[in-house]
Amino acid sequence: MNDNIIMAVFNHNTEITTKSSTQWNRGQILRIEGIYNLPSAFEVEVSNDRERGAKRYLGHDYEFVIPDEYFESGKMIYIWIMKRVQPTDITSKYLVKIPLRTRQKPLDYDIDSEKRDIVAEAIVALQNAETEINSKMNDVIEYEQKIIKVEESFNNLTALATTLPPGSEATVDKSKDEEGNYMIFNFGIPRGEKGDKGDTGAKGDKGDTYTLTPADRTEIINVYKEDMTKQTNQILADLREEVDETMTTMEQHKQNAKQYSDQSIASAESARVSADRAEQAASQGGYMYFTIEDGNLIMEKTSNVDVDFSIEDGNLYMEVGNA
Repeated sequence: MNDNIIMAVFNHNTEITTKSSTQWNRGQILRIEGIYNLPSAFEVEVSNDRERGAKRYLGHDYEFVIPDEYFESGKMIYIWIMKRVQPTDITSKYLVKIPLRTRQKPLDYDIDSEKRDIVAEAIVALQNAETEINSKMNDVIEYEQKIIKVEESFNNLTALATTLPPGSEATVDKSKDEEGNYMIFNFGIPRGEKGDKGDTGAKGDKGDTYTLTPADRTEIINVYKEDMTKQTNQILADLREEVDETMTTMEQHKQNAKQYSDQSIASAESARVSADRAEQAASQGGYMYFTIEDGNLIMEKTSNVDVDFSIEDGNLYMEVGNA
């Protein structure tokens, strides 16, 4: 069951007490069971006083969204459900009582919904940035492992020289054997038109046989190892730059979230000071209270209470004292 659902179950009775809710709760919904043939749109009266002050509202399809204002005082909530029977228009009343557990007013209670959404977005952005950083770090680890494998392959390379038959094209192809242990160079030499047969020359001296030395092999390996190292270092540099940019973005989100949080706490503290001053004025023989009717904020006070309003940095401040 959702946390904001308050069940009202009638068993052949007209007055019930639900499980207790909590002061300062928001968005609470009363769900009704046991009242049969209740119209899809039905009348509801709500008050924190059983004897007076009830206001009328409409419920729909066995549910009624309880206005948040009835959770602010911490007092019992009384809800009367009106069931009208047509065509006689006889009305049956069903009473629901909701006890409230009192608690201290949350600091962010008076923050408007737009600022709460901004703080929520900042938190999501921080979580996404952390996930992205972890992904980039995994990529870095993967590239480091590839570098280790490349170095191992270079250490095990052996170069072989291959003599190609006449008539091959003038090309040089480089390849590895299937196991990756050898670097093979294929040299292609083009063949020209067939010439006239020349005279047989004198037999020459036997030439020296050239064997590829370990130094030659090391030189070839070093050339390709240097090229591979440059490419790998460039990849790592690009990754580090992306990680730095992500960290900068995350830090900015943290600063924004802290700024909105500080503003919210300051607004709540200002409201608390104003409430203390209002309570002090009431204790000296006067009173002042606010009500909301038809979307308008209405203030009533005695003549010995002095109230001043001011706006600073986009915030509304109220000062209360004796007239």
